Order: sequence, then structure tokens, then C-alpha cells
Amino acid sequence: MAYQMVTINVADHFRLDHLIGSLVPGRMADILIIPAMDEFLPKLVMCDGKIIYRDGRSTVEPEKIFFPNSMFDTVKIHDNFLRGEALAQPARALAKEGKVRVMELVTWLVTQEKLIDLGIPAESEDVIPILAVDRLGRRKAFMGLLKGFGLQKGAYGSTMCWDTTDMIVVGCDTQSMETVIERLKEIRGGGVYAAEDEVVAEFPAPLCGMVSLKSIEVVREGIRQVEECLRKNGVTWEKPMLTVDTLGTPAIPHLKITHEGYVRLRDQKILPLEA
Repeated sequence: MAYQMVTINVADHFRLDHLIGSLVPGRMADILIIPAMDEFLPKLVMCDGKIIYRDGRSTVEPEKIFFPNSMFDTVKIHDNFLRGEALAQPARALAKEGKVRVMELVTWLVTQEKLIDLGIPAESEDVIPILAVDRLGRRKAFMGLLKGFGLQKGAYGSTMCWDTTDMIVVGCDTQSMETVIERLKEIRGGGVYAAEDEVVAEFPAPLCGMVSLKSIEVVREGIRQVEECLRKNGVTWEKPMLTVDTLGTPAIPHLKITHEGYVRLRDQKILPLEA
């Protein structure tokens, strides 16, 4: 059933089953051979009828890939906007009186809308600012509040966020958040953890601010170092980088954040911080 789901079912859904998805005369000869149904260890791979992998070895050289310079220039946040407006918001957010709207983590991926009173210490426990900034230079940002992430020190920011062009930064203080944003601009995207003016760990992803061009081994180690720093500073979720990366996606319920405000997925309504 799993093999069917990723072959003929997908081809049929996208109306490509006359080209791919099954081993039938006339179809494209893209074939993967495994020893047995319960042993997914590819022994041979064909593409367009040519063997490109056999018994653990590639038989062809990978094609060279070219990316235009514009794809490495996608983190465009103006300094005067950053200092004059975007980072003036965290203090205002936490200084508000009465009830405010927060994004609360139910699991490491699922969020919910919650109203809290910042004047009641028990309700405002484990609440930190979360900033969504449009990183394409359109000078738009929204500061909300995140509850349940667990971060006790510093700030973490990412441009690898799902389904959005926003840079999302969570932090315990404005200086750390500014350091994160400045460093993300310098490395042209990725993930950065900083404490005050010190960059502690980073994961560069300069291609569209989303993708690293390093080997999978280097990528794995970079992610491990950043997530280890987050755990040392209070975050207990399984994959804290992914938690931040999904705070803007409409693919996972229930409350999300964009540079325009919170978005309640149930009715697609844009909501302010004020309750």
C-alpha cells in the first residue's frame, strides 16, 4: 500500500498515469529495484531507460546545477526599519496591560489561540515575543507573543519557514533578536541562535534563504549544533528548529503568524495582538 501511495496513486491524482506510476509498455522508464517488498534497499535505479545506480555505486556523474545570483539575495531587511519599527515592538508587546492574544504550542507543531492577562504572572509564564518580518524588503512586520516554546535566554530566528517569505524570530530580549536578524542578513538566510550580541550557533541556508548547498553530513551537524544550543537554553521540544519553521504555515492548525498579524486558520481571519 505504501508503494502504491507513492507511485500510481500520485500519478493518477495529477493525471500523469499515462506517463509514470506503473511498469507498463509506453511509460517512462524510471525504475527502482529493491530486493523484497519489506526491504527498501535500492539495488538498481533507472532514469529514462538508463541505469544511473547499481549495487551501491552511481554510474553517471551528477549534472552541474546553476543558480542565479538573485536566488542568493532574498534577505532584504532595511536597517532603519529594523531598529525604528520592527524591534520597537517586543517591549510594547510585553508592556501591554490586560488581555492579549498569544500563540500557544500544544505540541511541537500544533498551535492554538489563547487569551491571557499579562498582569497575572501565572498566565504570562513562558511567554516570549515572536516577530514575523517580511524579508523581501517590503517593510512589514508583526510582533506577537508565543507561549510554551520554553526558551529562557537569547533568541533564535529562521528564514526557512514553510509557505511564507517571512523571517520568524523568537527571543527573550531585543538585543539578542537584533543580533539574530543581522546575522541572518550576513549569511543570506538559514537559522541563527544568539545571546545578546554573540552569535552562538548558526546554520547557513543561502539559496533563497531556505536551502544549504553543503553536503548532508555538514547540514546534519549544523542542525545538531543549533538545536543543542536551543535545548541547553530551555527548549524541550523534539525538533525546535522545525517548530519555528512551521509557525507561519497554514498546513498545520490552528493559529499562525505572518507580517500582517496572527491568522486563525478556521476562518482565515487576521487578528491583532490585542484581545
